[in-house]
Order: sequence, then C-alpha cells, then structure tokens
Amino acid sequence: MKKILSQINPAVTIAVIETQKEIDTARNDLTQEHEVLQLASCRLQKGHIVKAHYHNQQERNTKKTQESLVVLDGSMLVTFYDIDHKTEVNKTKLNRGDCAILLNGGHKVEILEDNTKFYEFKNGPYFGHEKDRTVL
Repeated sequence: MKKILSQINPAVTIAVIETQKEIDTARNDLTQEHEVLQLASCRLQKGHIVKAHYHNQQERNTKKTQESLVVLDGSMLVTFYDIDHKTEVNKTKLNRGDCAILLNGGHKVEILEDNTKFYEFKNGPYFGHEKDRTVL
C-alpha cells in the first residue's frame, strides 16, 4: 500500500494506492475510520465463510465526495493534486487489478490503452457533474 500525502498538510492523505500484488493478508483496511469512503483489500482461502449479516442503519453526514478506481483491464495514469486543488503531488500508473482511493485534493485520469475497463466507486447520493465537481 502506498499513501500519497499532502505537501501542504502532511497529516492529510490525498490518495491510497493498492496493487493486486500487494493483497497478501486476510483483510487490510486501506482507509482510516474517519474517511467517507471505506475500502479494504482481502485475500481469503477456499472454504472461508463471511457470516451472513446486514448493516445497521446509521445516519451519516458527509460534505465531500471520495472515490475509488479499480482497473479491470488496460491501464491509466492518475495525476493527484494537493488540497489546494492546483499543486501536483504525484503521478501513478494503474494496471489491471490495481486500485486508487481518492480521498482529498483533486485528480486527473488519462487512459493509456484502448478498451481500458475500470470500476469507479464513490459515496452518494450523486447530483451530476455540474453540481458534484469542479474542473481544475
């Protein structure tokens, strides 16, 4: 797991990168408890059972959107921007099976291969591009 920290305030995590090759424990929480988006990587063995369960209703209030990108096929270059939304702090190439968790600051995604497939997860509700984001 690689953490990209703010250069303006090193106590703030801009993003977390997890490659498929790094998933080597039963469960690894990739985000801290206070983050809006919660993500863990898991490596389990045949026969392991996650007990049947449901999640209790909890009121959650958030003021920002966080997201995660999981590359299924192909590759992309993700540029991360600091909490001032203009200072570039890192560029990382994501390949098949890699994941980026975008917590703070800004980001840009450049697709490097035709037919690149990925999942994008973010907390909701989603209000559309015009209300939900500002282009840098």
